[in-house]
Amino acid sequence: MNKHLDEPDSLRADAEAQLVNTPATNELPRPVEELLHELQVNQIELEMQNENLRRTQVIIEEMRDRYVDLYELDHVG
Repeated sequence: MNKHLDEPDSLRADAEAQLVNTPATNELPRPVEELLHELQVNQIELEMQNENLRRTQVIIEEMRDRYVDLYELDHVG
């Protein structure tokens, strides 16, 4: 697996670096309730994406195991 994705501190540092490099906008500050709602929606989206990734990973592992079984049980010509 990608080493970079396994290191949350590194991922956070990269995200902060991207934020620093993002040009500032001249938008007015948003109410705290609106920001909290947006964060909660984003959190739920990420949790749903994570669950989909976990299910996909299980499917891939099952397919890999099946392939290994087929390969190991194949007759040698």
